[in-house]
Amino acid sequence: MAIPYYHVDAFTSELFQGNPAGVCILPAFPPVGTMQKIAAENGHSETAFVVHRRDGSFDLRWFTPEVEDDLCGHAPWLPPLYLRCANTAVGRCASTPLAAS
Repeated sequence: MAIPYYHVDAFTSELFQGNPAGVCILPAFPPVGTMQKIAAENGHSETAFVVHRRDGSFDLRWFTPEVEDDLCGHAPWLPPLYLRCANTAVGRCASTPLAAS
């Protein structure tokens, strides 16, 4: 399965600045072990996995190179901001709904 992967920098408008994280846009979440391996391979402090929902929002999960994270500082904001460009800006995670405006 091909997995689109985006490198996104938070808290900056300049390339190679800010806090980097990975964002993977998927039709469904792969097994936890697969997401963990992707996060470890890319080596960012966080990698976000995004699955679109039928209602137009999306589900989010985050992985460090070692574990799945319930919520982290910068990665939760990257998928909504990235998806805002695609006119989708409301997400759901285990902790809380997220929105980008």
